[in-house]
Parts: sequence; structure tokens; C-alpha cells
Amino acid sequence: MIARAGNEFFDDALGMRPKAARMWSNITLHAAATLGFEAFYANVFADPAAATSDYDSSNASDVSLMDNPKGFDPLGGRFPGGDSKKAFDLSNIDISLKSLSSNYGETLAIVGKGNVQGAFKSLSLIPQHTGAIAKNFPGSGMKFLWPGWGRAIFGTCHQVTNATLLAGGLSNTVAGIFPHYSTWATTALYGNYGGQVGGYIYQGSKARDEY
Repeated sequence: MIARAGNEFFDDALGMRPKAARMWSNITLHAAATLGFEAFYANVFADPAAATSDYDSSNASDVSLMDNPKGFDPLGGRFPGGDSKKAFDLSNIDISLKSLSSNYGETLAIVGKGNVQGAFKSLSLIPQHTGAIAKNFPGSGMKFLWPGWGRAIFGTCHQVTNATLLAGGLSNTVAGIFPHYSTWATTALYGNYGGQVGGYIYQGSKARDEY
């Protein structure tokens, strides 16, 4: 399958050299298999929310969860709830919050997104920053999943958001809640829950050495 995809797509369709085509075929198929396994794993150990709706400040269940945010801190970035400087500024029109609820209308998680600030503000395609809190997240408060430099290896705020949802018993992912080029790109690169870059590098090197 790897050889066929490399020859017919990466080589014939994209015009890559045979060795590069074999490498990218191996990486791409490995990524597809990884995402498929993650989806299977998440649906075995968690369930999707029954409903997703806009955050409602008049909904007591939404407000209760926002008053006691629990989850993984998205790499020191913003997250829903609380009164710290790291909380999303709900007066900002770029901010959007989604409430994930059960069949009984109980709020199980809140996911927020906003435009990435800093140097990216000058770009026409501004990446999205996301964060989440989950009612059934173990323990209390916001916890670091990995240090800030971990985004080079493990993932971005999107993977941290997904990890919060999974730890809270939900199989939903940010790419499905806030579909955007940046959520799709980071999911392809890091997987849904992070840590896949090393595997892709290994698969590419393996294909190169075996060609």
C-alpha cells in the first residue's frame, strides 16, 4: 500500500522524486492510521456529547462549570471560566464559547476559541487558539499537560483542548467543534492528543533508509 500510494499519488500525481514519494507515502499512511486508532480509542473509553450549543450565561449549568474551571491549561493560554488573566475575555467579539451537554441537559464541557494574538495578527489567515474545561475532569483547577516548549514536539493548544475533553469522558475533538484550517493542520501534524511528530520523523527516515 505504501509503495502504491507513493508511486501513483506522490510520484505520478505530485511529481515527487521516487525516494521522497516513498517517504511521504509512509508518513501520510502512518498519520491516517494514527488518527483512526485515536478515534477508535476515544470512542471506546468516552462518548460524544449529546448536544453542542452556544454558551448561555443564563443557563445555571453553564455558569456553574465556568465558575469552577477544570482541565489542562492550554500551554499557558486562555481557557473558559475563572477570574484569572488567563481566562477568555468574553467581551471580545473574536471569542466564541460552545457548551457540550448530556442527554439530560447537563453541561459536561465548555470549549472556547479566539484568534491567536501577537505576530499572527498581521496575517490574513489567523490561527485559532482554543481551550476547554470539563465537568468530569479528574482533580480540580487547571493543570499543565506539558511545558510551553512542548508545542514543538507534542502539540498545540488544540491537542491540550482535546486531552481535556477526553479526560472528562468526551470523545469530541476541537476540529469537530471549531473546524478551521489551523485545527485541521495541527491535528494532521500532532494527532488529536499530541506526540505524533516523532513517529512521523521515524517513519520518514525508515522509508528513506529502506528505499
